[in-house]
Formats: sequence, C-alpha cells, structure tokens
Amino acid sequence: MDKMNPLSCELEVLSGAHSYTHGFLPLAAAYCRRLGIVELVNTLVPSKMNVSPGLVVQAMVLDTLSGRSPLYRLEEFLAEEDIELLLGTPIEAHNFNDTNLGRSLDAVFNAGPSKILTEVGIRAAKTFSLEAKAVSYDTTSTSVWGDYRICENDEESDAPKITYGHSKDKRGDLKQFMTELLCVERGIPIFGRTLDGNSSDKNSNNKMLSKISGIMAKHGLGPGAFVYVADSAMITEKNLKELGDNQFVSRLPANYGICNETIIKAVNADEWFKIGVLAETPDSTNRPAASYKAKEDTVTLHGETYRAVVMHSDSYDKKRQKKIDRSITDSEKEITAKLKKQVCVYNCEADAVKAQKIIREISSSLHKLETSVISFQAKLPGRPPKNKSAPTVTKYKLEWNISPKIEAIDKARTIAGCFVLVSNVPEQGKDSLDSKELLKTYK
Repeated sequence: MDKMNPLSCELEVLSGAHSYTHGFLPLAAAYCRRLGIVELVNTLVPSKMNVSPGLVVQAMVLDTLSGRSPLYRLEEFLAEEDIELLLGTPIEAHNFNDTNLGRSLDAVFNAGPSKILTEVGIRAAKTFSLEAKAVSYDTTSTSVWGDYRICENDEESDAPKITYGHSKDKRGDLKQFMTELLCVERGIPIFGRTLDGNSSDKNSNNKMLSKISGIMAKHGLGPGAFVYVADSAMITEKNLKELGDNQFVSRLPANYGICNETIIKAVNADEWFKIGVLAETPDSTNRPAASYKAKEDTVTLHGETYRAVVMHSDSYDKKRQKKIDRSITDSEKEITAKLKKQVCVYNCEADAVKAQKIIREISSSLHKLETSVISFQAKLPGRPPKNKSAPTVTKYKLEWNISPKIEAIDKARTIAGCFVLVSNVPEQGKDSLDSKELLKTYK
C-alpha cells in the first residue's frame, strides 16, 4: 500500500512551512508598535549591541504577557514564535540569550527605568486620550529569595536595597523590594520606581508629592487641575502640607480617633445618600457587587478642615465582621460566667426579688438579660409519713434568659461596613465632585 501524503494537492505549497499559535500576542505587539516602544527605548538607552535594548524590552513585555514567568528563558520563548511578526524585524532567537539580556537590562538601569516608564506613560496617555485629571499613587512589595549584596556606603546608587520590611503579601520571613506607581485612567502607569525593601509609605508619599507637580505639568495639568489619589498612609501632617494647591482624596486612617467618631455620627444620623453599585462587571452569586451609600461631613486634621464622606458598603469587610462575631460570643460567655456565681434558689420571696434586681444589672452592649422569680414546692428533708403526701415548703427560684440586642448588633455591623474618605475637593462649584464621583475617583 502506498504511503498517504498528509497534505492534499492544494496544500503542497505549504510543505516545509512553519506554523505558530500566537494567541493575542500579535495584538499586544501592535499596541507596542503604536506606542513606539522599540524606538523610544533605543533613544533613551544608548547601546552598541547587535540586538537593541528596545527589541529586548518589547520581547520581555510580550514574554510576560504570554503567561510565562521566568524571563531568563526569553531565548526559548522566542524560538517558538514568529519573531518578525512580533518584533517587526527578522532576527534570530539566539540573540536574546542570557548575556545579551543581562547587558540590555544593565543599560536600561543606567539610563533610568523610571525615566523610560514615565515617557512611555506620557505617550500612552496622549495616544489613547487617557483622562489624567485623577492620578492614583500606591506601592507594593515583592518578596525575593536568596542572598543580596548591600552596599552600605553606596549612598548615590539608585539600586533598591533588598532587605526586610512590612510585607504586603504577608511574607515577613522574606527580604523584599518595594515598587511605587503613579497611574491615570484604567490604571495606566505614568511614573514608576523601585524602592528599598523597608521604605515607608508615608515617606514615599511625601517624596511623590514633592515631584508630582512636575510630572503632571508634562500632561499640561498645573496645580489644582488634577486630583491626587492615595491610600491612608498619605494622611500625615507633613504630607498634607506638601500638597499645597493640589487636590486630593484619600482614606482617613482608622487609628485617627476622629475617624470612628465621624462614622458613629453618620450611623446615628441615618441620613444616607444612596449611591448604588459602581462595579462595571456583572455580579455573581458567589461575589455580588457591592452597593454604597454616603453621608457628608467635615473633619479637622492638624488644624485644617477637610471634607469627610462616610461611605458604607453592604459588602462588609470579612475581618471586621469576624471580629464582631467574636465580640458577640465573648459577650454571652461573660454574662454566663457571672450568672454561674449567683444563687438561684431562695427560701424567702423578698430575698429572691432582691437578687433579681442585682442580676438585672448584669448586661453588655450586645446582650440583655431577662429574669423572673418562680415559686415552687420543695419537699422537706426526712422520711415522708405513711399514707400521706410528703410535706413541702414554698421556695423561690430565679430564671433568666440571655438574648442579643438586635439593634445594637446591627448598628455594630453597619459601623464595621463604613470607611471615611477625606478630601479637599469641593462638593459643589467649579471642579467639584459629589460623593458618588469622589468614591469613583478613589476606587
């Protein structure tokens, strides 16, 4: 029997051709070309290598987006791809070996990664008409394994110190470095930098505030023309003064006493403005979309008055709710322990009533105690007479019932579902944001 040719006559022309499955990578490559990643990096990073830093950077971007994590296998990744399609130039995969990759990364570091990211971000914002009136600042930690050399005397080095610090991914046993990002609409970064592993968010915010006016000026926005969005670490006396004429919105730290006072005041007033659902994605049974309501107020921080908006979310913080559950259990146990020390049976009704008054004072903020005096017939000690009922005597016992204070518990849960946004953005007038827009800006 003749061996069958796997290709039909019409497809013989494809004999010897290579086939690739790129998925969405050609689309990502098109975005890179529109942003001019290769040309921009090559302009900012001088190099005489046979493979340009721009090509290396774009290859690393596509490799990362492919779902792979080890960048040291970049050569292997490209060996399975149509390089000319993804990078725009015919070049062999072996050019992206570890040596060239390391040299390119050194060149990028020497040129300044923050400068490159800033230029790419500005170009992206202009190319895709991104809204830059709200800029969000945040930091995150990246844990690492292994030993790292620390040059204690190299004060001028821009390299971050790999050391122990506050781990945001709950790995305090590992060394880390920090990354800061300043982002505009849709989380697109316009500035980024790596920081020491023990960097403080409060200090990082202060340094960002000192340079943000210059960064936003490149977007044509002067002081007061944009809103700086940051987490609660931004709220310090030093940072609030550093803001100057810039507008901001942040979360009032829970360790400020006025935070809890403002929340309790809003809950007691019960005069909420309904915001509703903000999520753009549809909710699901396992994860329903949160619905919000707000109450406007003001707070005084370090001698200055700011707008404070108490926000309530029906998607309660699980940790805070568990804390309330523990408080409810502890409250009931505490009352039960006190009741065990009380005498329950009395010979005299007056003594029972007196004890009842004392027991009624046993309560907590989350439970109430209901008591009653019940009379009953108790047999007298000794052998009962023949053919007669055993003699009895009237005694009195206390009965009680522990029940939760429903309104108090509901109030506690409502308080646990609240947080406070603090801002100097006006509620009305020019460049104002109502409570809904303020929450959208923050989120």
